Amino acid sequence: MNESENIKIKIKALYDLVANALNDIYESSNEKDLITRKVNERSIAFRFGLNFNDRIKATEFKEYDVDVEYNRDMSDPKKIPDDIIEKCNEVINNCPKMDYDVREACYKINMLCTYPDVILHRRKKYGPQNSLIVIEFKGHWNSNETARILDRKKLKIYTTPKNKFCCKYQNNLSDHSKEKCKYETQCSINRSEIDSKCKFKYEYCLGLLVTLGKIKPTYEYFIGGEMYGKDEFDNYIDSKTSNAS
Repeated sequence: MNESENIKIKIKALYDLVANALNDIYESSNEKDLITRKVNERSIAFRFGLNFNDRIKATEFKEYDVDVEYNRDMSDPKKIPDDIIEKCNEVINNCPKMDYDVREACYKINMLCTYPDVILHRRKKYGPQNSLIVIEFKGHWNSNETARILDRKKLKIYTTPKNKFCCKYQNNLSDHSKEKCKYETQCSINRSEIDSKCKFKYEYCLGLLVTLGKIKPTYEYFIGGEMYGKDEFDNYIDSKTSNAS
């Protein structure tokens, strides 16, 4: 079994743990009452975290930490330096010829100053072997579509492999910098500075945007910086696990 197949099996196991922990809430009249009465999503995330932690302790993931609204990058807040954000905004606002992918990368950088609802990870360590799952919750009563869009952007960021994101960003930036246009000054960004500061260190194996429905939850899945619907996710898992068997 190769590393890719192992990762997909791990993703399936993680999703099953999440689904079962959420089912515990829906099957408990006392805890489902939180959803029925539309309490703050943070309260439900906390109750989920307790159930999730109990289930984790009986699995291969028992040495990992379940944290709610964890806002640390080592000892610092999760954020991108202001000077990088300013430079990205400068390029976006002043150079209409900027490649779409570079624009999108800059927007993603702006969205990184945040903290997720629930994560399963090893504290103070980076990489996909230490960052397993990141979850955002939204109640069915929450009609703020902008908040959902932001959650999707965040989950794409948190699950994007470092090399995939950086190469996409740097290559487009390099190509554009070679263009001779009247915006050349704004396009002359210090690439080494961006290279050193725009390294995405989280690389979660799986991201989930969970809508807390009246009867049951629904999911949007994020793997490798891409969003999957239910059928896409099922096909993705089935193809990998069947190849491994």
